[in-house]
This record gives sequence, C-alpha cells and structure tokens, in this order.
Amino acid sequence: MPEEERLETLADLRLAKEATSNQLERLPITAKTMKSEKHKKELEEKLAKLDRAIDTFSKKKVYVAA
Repeated sequence: MPEEERLETLADLRLAKEATSNQLERLPITAKTMKSEKHKKELEEKLAKLDRAIDTFSKKKVYVAA
C-alpha cells in the first residue's frame, strides 16, 4: 500500500475512533434498557475494531491482498 494512502487511512481511522469514543462517553453510566445495553456493546466492539485497524495501519508497511 502506498505511504500516502496508508497515512490517509490512518487519519480516517483516528477520526472515526474519536467520534465513536465521544458517542460512548455521552451514554449514561448505567444502561437501563436492553436497547441501550446493545448500543453500548456495539460502540465498544466498534472501538475495539478501530484499535486493531489503527495498530495495523501504524506499521511502516501494510500489505493488502489484491
């Protein structure tokens, strides 16, 4: 993957992580309904995926299957 594209992707991932973190922070501390619990869990899973992707794209070389 070209360096410029890798850095763009990394920047996009960091913005997405920040937005997701902000959404998670705005949720109430205790989830009172099943819907709010599910939403919180989905946001936490999305953050975990974004963290893994950021780790991957933070490496000097990223290989993408063609």
